[in-house]
Amino acid sequence: MEKAQRHGTSRRGNRTGPEDRSPLLIISDSETNADLYYATGFRVSGAVVYLEETGRKTLLVSDLEYGRARAEAEVDSVLSTGPFEERLRAAGRPARLTSILDLYLRDRGKRRARRLAVPASLPLVHAQRLRGLGYSLKLRDDPLFPQRTRKRAWEVRAIADAQARAEEAMALAVEMIRESAVRGGILYHRRDRGSP
Repeated sequence: MEKAQRHGTSRRGNRTGPEDRSPLLIISDSETNADLYYATGFRVSGAVVYLEETGRKTLLVSDLEYGRARAEAEVDSVLSTGPFEERLRAAGRPARLTSILDLYLRDRGKRRARRLAVPASLPLVHAQRLRGLGYSLKLRDDPLFPQRTRKRAWEVRAIADAQARAEEAMALAVEMIRESAVRGGILYHRRDRGSP
C-alpha cells in the first residue's frame, strides 16, 4: 500500500498542544514500541533514534538498517549513525545512542534545545545519560500519539482481514482434529498413513 495512502498527512505535528515546543525524542525499536512504529511506519528490531522537531521527523539508524530505512521509513530524513560513531570513538568516547543524538544536535546548532519531550517509557539508562549530557526531559504520558487510538479506515480493513484469516485457520484446525484419531497416544489425521 502506498505510504501516503496509508498514513496521509495526519502524522505531522504530533504535539500535545501549542505550548509544547520541545523536540520529541524516542529511543527504541518499533517491534516493542508501537508509538515509534506509528510515527515512522518502519519495522526495526534494534534501537534507533527518532527526533521530531517543528513537524520534521528524523530517524538515526545503524549502517545495517540505513538502506531499508531510507526506502521504508515515513520520515523527512534518515541518517546513518556510522559517521557519528566513528567521530565518538576517535574522541575516545563510547558510541551510545544518546551521545550520537547529542553530536547530531550539536552539528545542527540545535544544542541550545536543551529540553526534550520523551515517552514515559524511555529506559532509565537513556534518561540518565541524556541528563548527564545537560538535557532536561519532559515526560509525556501514554498514549504518546493520542490519534493512534483511533483506527483509520485502512487499519480497520487490515484488522478485519487478519481476523477473518485467523478464523479460517482455526476452522481448518478444528476440522482436521475432528477428522483425526488417536492411535497409541499419538494423534493421526485420517489422510496420514501411519506417520504422526
